Amino acid sequence: MVFPRPYRHRMLANEADGARLVCATLQFDGGANNPLAAALPDVLLLPVADAPILDGALAWLFEEAVAGYCGREAVMGRLFELLIVQMLRHLMASQTMSSGMMAGLADLCLARAITLMHAEPERAWSVAELAAESNMSRASFAASFRSVVGQTPADYLTSWRISLAQKRLREGRPIALIADEVGYESPSALARAFRRKTGASPREWQAAASA
Repeated sequence: MVFPRPYRHRMLANEADGARLVCATLQFDGGANNPLAAALPDVLLLPVADAPILDGALAWLFEEAVAGYCGREAVMGRLFELLIVQMLRHLMASQTMSSGMMAGLADLCLARAITLMHAEPERAWSVAELAAESNMSRASFAASFRSVVGQTPADYLTSWRISLAQKRLREGRPIALIADEVGYESPSALARAFRRKTGASPREWQAAASA
């Protein structure tokens, strides 16, 4: 069971069920604005039998959770990260996600463009450049991207840039440096895009996040 966002729930079991519960927490940089978090449903219920790729990591994770081995916490943290990566691979391979970033990455024509935007967010990507990288016409690429991902390429790139800016703000980096790193010509340009996406200025958001 995966809850990508806060979600009210209750799990009931008793000793006769032979159930054991292991919980872990993953924090998405940028919170709900993170493209990956936004692409996932409120709740993912994934039977292990339907995703054999998870078997090895899950078995090892449960073993570490109940044992007292030296370095247990460090190993569990790495195993959980591996488990999440494998889960995302399974979701893409099975085309479980019908829209959002995950659906885009599962689309062989769009995956290249999304990967490039993630790798070089500071670059002034045009729709024509991304379409060429995807071996598609500009019109076909724009229409397909919006249909599959649910945003225009420009909106998606902005969302990704703001998510990265939020991560760097948490790290205490100066706004002028952040603006350059995520593709804005000035701190004021970043601040305008930031407010459009979050409803707050970078300074206001940072103060609320640290409160």
